[in-house]
Amino acid sequence: MQKESIILTPNHRLARHLESLTSWHGEKILPLSTWLINCWQEYAAAPQILLNSHQEQLLWQLVIEETLGKNFSSITDTVIKAHELLVNWQIDIASLTDYESEDVSVFKILYNKFKEQCKKKKLIMACQLPSLLIPYLQHYNTKITFTSFNEYSPQLKLLISALKKSNCIICHNDPNNYKNSTYKKISFAKQHDEITTIARFAKQLISHDPKVTIGIVVPNLTALRSKIIRIFNDVLGNTENINISAGTVFSSQPIISHALELLSLKATNKILLSPYIHGAEAGKSNQACINVLQKEQDHYAQVKNKKLDNSDWAKTFAQILQTFGWPGENNLNNTESTAIERFTKLLQELTTTNLIAEKTSYTQALQTLHHMADHTIFQSEHETESQINVLGTLEAAGINFDYLWVMGLDQESWPTTQAPNPFIPIKIQKKLSLPHSSAERELYFCETLTNRFKRSAKNIFFSYVNQIEDHSIEPSTLIADIPEISVDNLDLAAFIEPAKKIYSNQRTIKKLDDDYFLPFASDELIHVHGGSRLIELQSLCPFRAFAEFRLRAKESKQLELGINKLKRGILVHTTLENFWQKVETHQNLCSLNPETLKKLIKESVGYALSKENIPQTLHSLEQKCLIRLLSSWLEVEKSRPPFQVMATEKTIETTIGPLQIKLRIDRIDKLANGNLLLIDYKTGKKLPIAFDWFGKRPKNPQLPLYCVAVDNAQGFAFAQINIESIKFKDISLDEFAFGMQAPVNWHELITHWREILNDLAKDFVSGNARPEPLSPQVCKQCEFGLICRYTC
Repeated sequence: MQKESIILTPNHRLARHLESLTSWHGEKILPLSTWLINCWQEYAAAPQILLNSHQEQLLWQLVIEETLGKNFSSITDTVIKAHELLVNWQIDIASLTDYESEDVSVFKILYNKFKEQCKKKKLIMACQLPSLLIPYLQHYNTKITFTSFNEYSPQLKLLISALKKSNCIICHNDPNNYKNSTYKKISFAKQHDEITTIARFAKQLISHDPKVTIGIVVPNLTALRSKIIRIFNDVLGNTENINISAGTVFSSQPIISHALELLSLKATNKILLSPYIHGAEAGKSNQACINVLQKEQDHYAQVKNKKLDNSDWAKTFAQILQTFGWPGENNLNNTESTAIERFTKLLQELTTTNLIAEKTSYTQALQTLHHMADHTIFQSEHETESQINVLGTLEAAGINFDYLWVMGLDQESWPTTQAPNPFIPIKIQKKLSLPHSSAERELYFCETLTNRFKRSAKNIFFSYVNQIEDHSIEPSTLIADIPEISVDNLDLAAFIEPAKKIYSNQRTIKKLDDDYFLPFASDELIHVHGGSRLIELQSLCPFRAFAEFRLRAKESKQLELGINKLKRGILVHTTLENFWQKVETHQNLCSLNPETLKKLIKESVGYALSKENIPQTLHSLEQKCLIRLLSSWLEVEKSRPPFQVMATEKTIETTIGPLQIKLRIDRIDKLANGNLLLIDYKTGKKLPIAFDWFGKRPKNPQLPLYCVAVDNAQGFAFAQINIESIKFKDISLDEFAFGMQAPVNWHELITHWREILNDLAKDFVSGNARPEPLSPQVCKQCEFGLICRYTC
């Protein structure tokens, strides 16, 4: 007797979506992963234990730490993906022998130890189920429909073939079957404009048709999730009609991060000010919290040397949180309530790791719990069908809409970049066309998805950002043939950016100008010391210059783990300064043999590190990073025409209007024609562009200041040095002419800039402290809101 038919989907979202459609009622709909687990639990007779994801993660981590040391636990996720690729693509570990490399050799050792553990404890992984189930499904007799699968791994193909031999009826279905759809392509200058337009477009559609369904596909949704939520909130006023599929890291939820902090039993400000402990609402939590901490610390001191099962520690964690009164007396919102339920489940999942881990200490058990929370994706509520569904590229498969908008399809982002797994030989990956193995593989896969999108709605829009930093970008080749329209052709809901509203109101209020002119006292000016930042802030917003250089207010510094961006920039500058003091010229650089060059680079990096207080644990890592950066950069330097380094990190004092300004120029080169070239090192991701240097209030006056200070200079260049970009950008007079709106020579340019800079210096000395930002964005990036009456 034939069983009821089953519909299998590639993900949980599509399964839920199909269940909501009346056309599919009466049929069992399951994600493939759930069906495989159900089959194993129902039919498999082998006494093997199927590990959950946390157990598998922990087992691999323990194998890696035992083999390579705890410092290598960060490779766990990559190793797991390599193992899954081997299993899904049916690659024999022995076949890797012909492609020996350090990474592959290490992986083979880890793989064999992992398999030994699995054999010893009779463990299996979810990725192995399609192969393991074949012997148990020989008499499985039903109709199975695979719907919306973009591809089938070799392992899954073997299972399907076995199912066909067992007299199963196998069907393949594609719900995305719209025909005669209309396609349009739209470009934007900025990603913010792209998202805002999509939100306005969706709002307008909903206002005309409350039943309309809208899909929005975002290739990098995880990274953009918070930005999309913020913009859609601004445009729609709320996110009630929106379902955003990408979850967040569970440990980042405030109520959970506070729980993990409480379990550390350290008297941090986060604990003492936590709203999630008993008495927080009444403001009585500090002393009570300290008392509880002292009590728990005393108890912990007695058990800290004990080794217990993780199940015992899970109970201890629950007791400690209960003692603190977590989650407090506040009325919890839906997200917090759901998070507590998920945390309770996480503690239960911690108990299951007894199978993998031996008895551990309190600290080790807490680290395991924290690690599990870091690897858990949290969705505040179950994904439901809404009018507006924001989805990742794979989650959109199989779902149809009235309108579909696919964003972010520029030529640099779509097709996606290849990212082969380092633990499988690249030749094998390319030969078998493994996921992310090559540019051709990514092109094929993204082309498949794009064609699916074209069948997913009546009206389809593809969009891309046409400019990043200082260069333009073309649309993806996969949408190149789609006709392009202007934003003006769209019917959009009215919307004014919040910052622009405030900015507009602020401009109206500025009739009180006299309140913001605060002349200098007779001896005050001599105590003002500033460099290019003083002029820059006066240009961006006079009040910011006033706050920082007259009130001596300071913007708060963001704490960062490891080496922050500022210190890394200093290290790069110091390394290059030391190197060029020894090498001096382009000719000397090119004449160095590889060994001598390598030695000089290492010495310069060592010198820079010795000047900074670098934690010992990061010293080696930072040394490798700097050596790699400097080696790559010097190859760029070799490709330049001949030069002599005349000065590095040179301090220059110059007069700008009534101010004495002190500048520090990264480097001055003398070229073969005798001209001086000023070079500014940039370790960030963005370089200034021509727009930044012109107008009465230039956005970035650093370059003009340098050129005015060294008036015999005849050129300027940026040296961008970071892990993502190594390049030398020479600024030509043509770019300066763009800002002047006419052909220009060097003398005319310096004269023009001197006038602009003098005016800004005079404006500062006159006492102009008006909160008059150059743009709303300046307000967004300012931290002086508490002392600025009209701040944005």
